[in-house]
Amino acid sequence: MNPTSEIDMYCLHQCFMPLMKNLLKMWREDWNHNKTRSEMAPSALKIVGQLALRSRAATEKAYFPELDQVIFFSHFNSHWSY
Repeated sequence: MNPTSEIDMYCLHQCFMPLMKNLLKMWREDWNHNKTRSEMAPSALKIVGQLALRSRAATEKAYFPELDQVIFFSHFNSHWSY
């Protein structure tokens, strides 16, 4: 393989890019669902934070643009909008 050859680099890209994307996706999903020091997964921490902010918004009668985000729950195969 010649690293300066566009054809060789293209072939390498075509062979390994799907594998790399799949491995990165698996790593990302594991990372997002593993527990941290707080004993909650990052995805759960985001949900808890959103719920706390929603409660604060209701109490203070305030608007927080973060509550306009759509949170995807891939492990539930659906999405919820807050």
